[in-house]
Amino acid sequence: MPFTPKVRQLWNQRQTQQREEPTDMATPTMPAVNEQPASTALTGSQPTSVVGGSQFPPISRDQPAYPARTSQVVPSAYWGDFKESGPLPTNSWWLNLVLDQGTEPITPYPYLVKATDQGVHLCYPERMATSDFVIQPFVDNWRLATREGLTTRRLIAYDDLTATYQWKNDSQRTLTSTFIKGCPYQTFRVQALTLTLTTIHAVLELTSVSATKTTVRFNNGQVWALYHTQPLVLTSAVNPDNSTTLVSQGPFTGVLRFALVPLSASPETQQRLDIHSPTFVTGATVNWQFSDKQTFELHYVYNTEGGDADRLLMLALPHHQPCLIQGQMVNVDGYRCIKGFLKGVVGQEWTLRQTMNQTQWFAPNPIQDQDRSALHQLLEADVGAAGPVEAGDPYFFGKGVARLARLALIAEHADRKDLIPRVVEVMKAALEPWLKATNANPLMFDSTWKGLCSKNSMNDGNADFGNGRYNDHHFHYGYHVYAAATIGRYDAAWVQQYKTQILTLVRDYANPSHHDPHFPYLRHMDLFDGHSWASGIISFADGRNQESTSESLNAYYAMYLLGLVLNDPVIESIGNALTTMEIQATQFYWHMTTQRSVYEPQFSANKTVGILWNSKVDYATWFGKNAEFIHCIQALPFTPISASLLDKPWVQEAYPVMSQALTRPDPPLTDSWRELVYMFHAILDKNAARAEVKAIKSHDDGNSASNTLYWISTC
Repeated sequence: MPFTPKVRQLWNQRQTQQREEPTDMATPTMPAVNEQPASTALTGSQPTSVVGGSQFPPISRDQPAYPARTSQVVPSAYWGDFKESGPLPTNSWWLNLVLDQGTEPITPYPYLVKATDQGVHLCYPERMATSDFVIQPFVDNWRLATREGLTTRRLIAYDDLTATYQWKNDSQRTLTSTFIKGCPYQTFRVQALTLTLTTIHAVLELTSVSATKTTVRFNNGQVWALYHTQPLVLTSAVNPDNSTTLVSQGPFTGVLRFALVPLSASPETQQRLDIHSPTFVTGATVNWQFSDKQTFELHYVYNTEGGDADRLLMLALPHHQPCLIQGQMVNVDGYRCIKGFLKGVVGQEWTLRQTMNQTQWFAPNPIQDQDRSALHQLLEADVGAAGPVEAGDPYFFGKGVARLARLALIAEHADRKDLIPRVVEVMKAALEPWLKATNANPLMFDSTWKGLCSKNSMNDGNADFGNGRYNDHHFHYGYHVYAAATIGRYDAAWVQQYKTQILTLVRDYANPSHHDPHFPYLRHMDLFDGHSWASGIISFADGRNQESTSESLNAYYAMYLLGLVLNDPVIESIGNALTTMEIQATQFYWHMTTQRSVYEPQFSANKTVGILWNSKVDYATWFGKNAEFIHCIQALPFTPISASLLDKPWVQEAYPVMSQALTRPDPPLTDSWRELVYMFHAILDKNAARAEVKAIKSHDDGNSASNTLYWISTC
């Protein structure tokens, strides 16, 4: 497991820290509760059509009203001119190019690529699968370098889907590549450089097919097609370490494209690789379109050079394929990445259409009559015990204040609006110091990377789960925004008073505009993979990663609810679209059933992915390998949106796996985790779950007895 000790220690704190039991508070006065019944959806003011991307205006151009300071982590020289200008991405899939020494792999699917000072290493990885993990080890299928040498390298461009990296030598000759996911070719623009192509394999065949195509067959069975816009004559030599180097006869100027020809490739696949090889990507834009509240569309628009733009050949991930309505699906087969087999798509533009989430504040199903009396009693007890949220870090504080928000919303749905004023006032008292930066561990504006980080984490990279390294910001601040949106539902004046600070949290983790000078665009969301990455500016050999999809979902769901409260069509629309995307990707890449899995059978038997990386999946969490940890971290917090995430066909197969923890003698199952397992069980058997939870004495930091019964009754 490639988990660094410091990061593992960081994550161990996440579930071992215990929330102090709150003390009782006197019931304050509060403005009248919004009298809209729980069964009526709040509609917001979403327009007929919203088209996005770079067109979205920023939420604000103002610097956040939080104390500012610089980061202890200085961006590397590999950032190039971006090092000193504008907000920097902190969770993009290509970050390994610019973090630390810039030598860990990135994953331009279906390939793996490493940058070094000498050039670039290229791999089409094999897969190794066990019951604990699926990995794609990096091997040097190719090392592309030059006889003249290269002296500098840096990022020269990036956008919604691509990153362009350039090597340069003392004579200002360059090697440039635009890295993009979902392309069967790896493309390099070469300026007057003598190329050296080294492989660890023996070269069995080197064939000049034409003036613009060369094929190479290795002793490992791989066949590669090299496409070149100018004639490329290669000579072969075996090195003392038994690697093989192909050297160009003299400097080459033009475009060189590498394409693995899959062993299982059909004749049509091989023909299409030839036909479409002239057209390559130089950049891309993703636009959003919201024509109604039922669907939304993502538009991928690729900038191209070389051949006809309409003949661009790309590859779609499994979750793209059922949504693709523009872009021609073609029979290009045999390519695989960690997320499964990819399918060919021809066209400069893709359009992906998805059905929009319809869940808002309350569970889609009513509270069952048999639970109403017991739920009222639990609400009275939980609201009566509501007191200060003592946790001093953003994550556990967020869980605690969001737990209170659940009580207010459940009280409304259960026709106990008399309980709402008290819990809302407790939430206000808890949240306001964080919004005003008067708490002991205030949020600060990091003027180096551009983002909100806790004071403790700015001083100590291991503090607050790596918050100062941009780890898990959506997990942390999503809870804060959920609580703030809930307060706003009942007190419009309060949410207007703190609107700027609340929206600053959204700007940090899900800023919807390219034009915000203080925060990067969509810090966590990967618009190609359709889900978020959590790991921040920490370099890992397996790339970016995300553990808790449900907490990621919670962040976007909270953003959506805030948009409803503020009647803000951009916040509402983007928040709900991100909510929808995170659900879809989770069900493709984290949930595994006999009918739906992109992984090998021995791993799929686990039914749940614990941590998904760019090039690996683990049946584990950062804080342990217990079954309840792995499955339940993909479910908490249980809110109304969880009913869409935790689809019954998956739970039917996952519950027998996780429920083995219920009878495990060592280590014993704690009540807080046992309760979450029972909440899964409720999806399959409400009556059994009702009986099971009666013995629970303590709850997860973000859960309560009221929330548990509400979930059982409405799921």
